[in-house]
Amino acid sequence: FLSPSLRGRASSITSTAYEPNAERLEMWQAGRRMIQDHPLLGVGTGTMHQISPLYQSEKRRPEGPWGHLHNSYVNVAAERGLLGLLAFLTFILILASELWRGYCACVYLPSAGDDAIEESKIIILTGLLGLAGWLVAGFTETVVHDSNVLMMFYFVMGIALATSRGRLKNLK
Repeated sequence: FLSPSLRGRASSITSTAYEPNAERLEMWQAGRRMIQDHPLLGVGTGTMHQISPLYQSEKRRPEGPWGHLHNSYVNVAAERGLLGLLAFLTFILILASELWRGYCACVYLPSAGDDAIEESKIIILTGLLGLAGWLVAGFTETVVHDSNVLMMFYFVMGIALATSRGRLKNLK
């Protein structure tokens, strides 16, 4: 947030003067109402096209139904309920902790400097940073529904997780 352009972008997200932001904010409010109406199990996975018109404003309905809510966390909670959101966040926390443990194993190994360990450290750090970026992007986009983003996420996380577990296995 030291960069003026990042501060400007962060403050513009809530500006309704820009039409895409206004619609995004309406989507988040609709998601909040969906969560209030269906808190435990949500409205159902893959039903956003059918359910969203019930929560859209009269102004937005002619544009067609929304397929997602432009926020991964709101979208997961609306579709799968608070239990689904808890499961999603638990999965992310376990993934992050596995990667962190593997990274620490690389950093604090007595043979640090070994090329294989340095390579593992870079791969695992890439996974951690990729996860952080994916989580931040989820605040303004529904990254859990974009197949291109998900395939890259699976690819990077799979390689990083396999590397992390390999390093942890070598410690035993």
